[in-house]
Amino acid sequence: MNRSAILVIRPEKIGDLVAATPSIRALKTSFPDAPLHLLTDDISGELLRHDPNVDRLISIPWRGSKPHERPSWLQIRSLLTSERYRRAAVLYPNNSGWNWLCASLQIPQVAQLGGTWASLLLGHHRVMRKSYRTPRHYSRYYLEVAMRLGAKPLEDTLPRLYLNPSEMDALRTRFPAYFARRPRIVIHPFGLTTQFNLSIESYIALAMKLSIRYGVTVSLIGTAAEAARLTDIKASHVDLSFLGTLSIREMMGVLSQADVVVGGPSGIVHVAAATGAATIGLYCSAYHHDIVWGPQGPRAETLAVTAAECPCLQNGVEVCSGRRFCDLTFALPLERIASRAGARLTEAGIPG
Repeated sequence: MNRSAILVIRPEKIGDLVAATPSIRALKTSFPDAPLHLLTDDISGELLRHDPNVDRLISIPWRGSKPHERPSWLQIRSLLTSERYRRAAVLYPNNSGWNWLCASLQIPQVAQLGGTWASLLLGHHRVMRKSYRTPRHYSRYYLEVAMRLGAKPLEDTLPRLYLNPSEMDALRTRFPAYFARRPRIVIHPFGLTTQFNLSIESYIALAMKLSIRYGVTVSLIGTAAEAARLTDIKASHVDLSFLGTLSIREMMGVLSQADVVVGGPSGIVHVAAATGAATIGLYCSAYHHDIVWGPQGPRAETLAVTAAECPCLQNGVEVCSGRRFCDLTFALPLERIASRAGARLTEAGIPG
């Protein structure tokens, strides 16, 4: 068995995996003859099910780094012993278990995002993060990890997700009303966003504003659990048919065909941007979060709340929570968001 394969490790969090796709692409294009295996969780991994840069997708039920949230290290290791790896890119910071796993597999070249005491002991390459002091998107750090393993620089460094025609045909058959209307406007009002972003009521108000302006139904997207939070909200011209009814790949397809997608800082806006959809991410500028974690794509942008709009920023970022996100409802004016969405639709040839 030839030791040439590459192992990329990134379980948990959709946005992180999307941001890691350029580093995966860099490794595969730099070492085209080396099989590239991606170890990820069983939910996020579906995003890369048909990625031409991934030769083998190794999915595990990983919900967090605590022992009860994941398989044991021995169970994970058993999935990897059929291949001898030459290089490993650990894109999961602050967990020495990955370092010991790579050492137990006798992988000669290991590069890791962030630093652990085990990485120092084992001599693994480390890419340290300073993005909140020096603004730099996380995808750049992931790319640097690939460079430490010998990958060549990419000309196109944007994240990218792949769909196949049969998936899109099935979606058109299942949701003919969505594909028949233009513009297709999708809003994601859930996930982490309601903790430090617009309230759900504000998102519904935004949906109604855009619906009236363009004379179309606006679609909301989210899981069944998130949909339960809308039980007391009744709004005409808001389509709820996608809530809790889509697989992750179907969600990719719906987002890819949207004329504009609006959402807060969650994995959904990263997915939308990576499919090529016009995407507007709503972010806080504290600690450069809009620069560090904004969606990246050929038609993606961020709208960030300014110091003039946010009481926290007016008083200094030290009043923000320990998670480095705003504790208050976002102060972004709905009209500013609607205007930016309208500009993206105008670019697509859709008059307001």
